[in-house]
Amino acid sequence: MIECIGKIERYTAGMDYEFFSTNDLVLDAVVRNLQIIGEAARHIPPPLQRQYAEIPWHRVIGFRNVIVHQYFNVDPEIIWVIVCQHLPELKSVLSQMHEDLKEYPWKHPKKSLLVHLHLLVHTTPRSNRHARNRLTVDRPRDASVSS
Repeated sequence: MIECIGKIERYTAGMDYEFFSTNDLVLDAVVRNLQIIGEAARHIPPPLQRQYAEIPWHRVIGFRNVIVHQYFNVDPEIIWVIVCQHLPELKSVLSQMHEDLKEYPWKHPKKSLLVHLHLLVHTTPRSNRHARNRLTVDRPRDASVSS
């Protein structure tokens, strides 16, 4: 997500709204990266979303759905407002979240990313169709136990 925000910042650096709204290449690239941000946000586990509640997760995810399903109705002015006003805030919180999650789980007051990934991986799938995509991890055997 942070990488996508960085790309958007590079694509729009030095632009004003008039140039942005008439440059299809840049507009398409920005919209694509906003879509990726929304898709990535959808995969953030709910406990982690609750810990960083200052991010409007439902709006980030919802905007991705608008982009995907109503692409031809996306207003460049709304995209520009998101780029100029909302992405800097989002980047700041995501950067802090990234730094927080790099710390060792036993030294950090918030749950570690490893705990959240464990919850995500070991959640019961909603249907058998999803079961084949489920990741399983074997625990190492104790070397001291003889067979």
